Amino acid sequence: MPDALRTLDPDLEVGRTRGPHPQGPAALGWVAPAGTGWAYTLACFATLVLLALSPEPRRVTPWGWFWLILLTGPVGSLAFLALSGVLSARPVARPARPRTGGGWAFVLALVLGNVLGVLE
Repeated sequence: MPDALRTLDPDLEVGRTRGPHPQGPAALGWVAPAGTGWAYTLACFATLVLLALSPEPRRVTPWGWFWLILLTGPVGSLAFLALSGVLSARPVARPARPRTGGGWAFVLALVLGNVLGVLE
């Protein structure tokens, strides 16, 4: 097989390996270790459980946070932890303006997901 490939492209370098090299997910040119996928899945699940069991979050409704977490991955999870107020020691005050609903958050998550997909 390497000879057939070299006839197509003489500059091609073909090397041999001694077994599989486990690789994790890749994003934005970074390759993560093999166990990262499980850790990320567990972190997303824990964030969704926190969303379900915590009091009403600030700024966005629970369905809005659900769509942002689900469709934007770690960006949505970090945004939820930083902006929702569930980790705050102070009680959540009533927002001055209405919170963003699930429909608008779904549209925002689709746009952010596409932007993040283009960056990869």
